Amino acid sequence: MFDEQIINGDALYPDQERAPGVRFKIRLPWYRSLPLSCIEQVDLRIDGREVQQKDMSLTLYGINHSLDELPGLHNAWWFILDTADLHIRTRDQLPPGHHEVSVTLGCRIPYLTEGEFKEVAHCQKSLMLEEKE
Repeated sequence: MFDEQIINGDALYPDQERAPGVRFKIRLPWYRSLPLSCIEQVDLRIDGREVQQKDMSLTLYGINHSLDELPGLHNAWWFILDTADLHIRTRDQLPPGHHEVSVTLGCRIPYLTEGEFKEVAHCQKSLMLEEKE
């Protein structure tokens, strides 16, 4: 629904906690807040290279979660106006400059009762690797 807004901003930042790694800001691709347990799919490519699930984590409200933890987080809500940091561990430090980032987020919508409803949104942007935030 809000595909173009998933990647928030135009910058990648070095991730000091996951060196080598980067992070960037993302937003929920839905018009209502959802619990983190509803995030069922996070697919990411940087410069055409697929990032494995084990190499990503999500920080929301100062709490870092591996993607494997998300299905059990029924009481942790992601409010629609708030951004989260998507952390990525990379094999090597990314070189300075622009990098093509492609994100697909799939969210289960729990309050729709007719069948299984999932919103899948995709966003691709060129992000500049910044030295610091």
